[in-house]
Amino acid sequence: MEPPSISNSVYSLNNLQRQTEQLSPQELKEFVLQDSIGTRRPSVLEKESETCQCCTLKPKGRAYKNVIGAGVSFTLTFSALIALISLQSSLNEAEGLGYGHLIVYNVVFIVFGLFMSSVINFLGTKYSIILAYFFSLAYAVANFYPQWYTLVPAAVCGGLADSIMHAGNSIHVTNMAIKYAPALNEKTDHLIAFYNGIITMFFKLSYIPGNLATTAILFSERTSAGKDIIDTSLEPICNNTDAANLDQTYVYILMSSFVLINIAAIAIAFLFIDHPGTKPRRGSALKFYIKDPVVSTLKVFKDWKMCLLVLMMPLPAFLTVSILGIVLKFLISDCIGVHWVGLMTMGYGICSALSAVVTGRLFRYVPPFLMVYFFSAVMLGTTLFLLFWERRPSYLVPFLPLLILGLCEGMWFNIPPTLVGILFPKNKVPAFTVIRMSLGVGYTAGFAVPLLAPIAVSFWIANSLIVVSVVSYSILVFITHSREQLFPLCYRKKSN
Repeated sequence: MEPPSISNSVYSLNNLQRQTEQLSPQELKEFVLQDSIGTRRPSVLEKESETCQCCTLKPKGRAYKNVIGAGVSFTLTFSALIALISLQSSLNEAEGLGYGHLIVYNVVFIVFGLFMSSVINFLGTKYSIILAYFFSLAYAVANFYPQWYTLVPAAVCGGLADSIMHAGNSIHVTNMAIKYAPALNEKTDHLIAFYNGIITMFFKLSYIPGNLATTAILFSERTSAGKDIIDTSLEPICNNTDAANLDQTYVYILMSSFVLINIAAIAIAFLFIDHPGTKPRRGSALKFYIKDPVVSTLKVFKDWKMCLLVLMMPLPAFLTVSILGIVLKFLISDCIGVHWVGLMTMGYGICSALSAVVTGRLFRYVPPFLMVYFFSAVMLGTTLFLLFWERRPSYLVPFLPLLILGLCEGMWFNIPPTLVGILFPKNKVPAFTVIRMSLGVGYTAGFAVPLLAPIAVSFWIANSLIVVSVVSYSILVFITHSREQLFPLCYRKKSN
């Protein structure tokens, strides 16, 4: 091959110069940024990294390692939060400290939702989840000395933890579903629904570890005081005062168990969750990590589909916080004793977990709108029963409605994240951020309403949210879903 002549080189240089002169200043800036991104070495956070590389895992094994690792760590961390939150109205009733600091908790949950995607963009899903677990650990430690000046700052940490871990885990398993669906020969929509169902199951299983510790330790406290676990001589009125007379030694043992649970969750997240990498930063850090995520989150609000999803998400949050809180405080703690709170909450969580994973898988066979209508009707009937039932001490009557509400809430909690994965595949982070913010609205209302209004108001709000959620779901699904998505089993038979 002949070497290039000087005339050809000059021609090429002049041609490049003319092309460059035709670019606008903004185009030149983008060209330089793209070139610098393409040539510079990626940062540690931008690189993907996998755990358990000493083991040869197939794609299915790698996918489930991430889903199960995220789920188990989520279960442990959130179990400590749920158990602490369930006990607040009983242990910290003085001056409204229990419900009061939880309002701060959920306000932080909502406000930080705007910036949550910035954290995930900067750290990636794995390290965002681990950061949330450290915040949860700080909240557990603060409960050793519950005062306004300790629990309010701790509530800020708890709100940050709650916001990050919910969205981080949902986004992580959705990414795993999208990444491994071709290798597993699964439809992406079905795998997203299934993996989100598994995460929702683990979220609901988080009612077990912390509440199991609560039940065991408070039962031990009661037997050490010479009292029977089941009081056969219940008075006809609800005036139980066990919560105010608990032995503080057992309370400290309980708080220590929550701290250990958080530490175990952090270790599991480090060992089993893969780091999927982060997007390369383009432009200034302020614009990439703060301005762009916040703007993208606000833009998602303009989408009519997201507006309908926002109307649906407060239902499971309000139901869990307000109705469950009312039953735990006024029908269990005040009527049959605080030592039953953990066991009753655990039963609610187990039913919710089973419902989440089963209904998430049933979407492959059963028309999803039929499940929504059935569970919503059952939920409405149960809340109306609790509304009109005359309060009196009973071991059976509060327990059965809790189990039924757990089954219904598990299905509803899984619906919005699944729809986000299907309807917003390119904007998952801001979309998950928005629905978690609406979840925070439901939590905040759930804590605030019992403080400001009679118990009946909470039940009527819950019933109204059920109706609004069903209507919103119907409009969204029947407009956006194809016949194959609405009737999956019919088309599945045809394809076979």
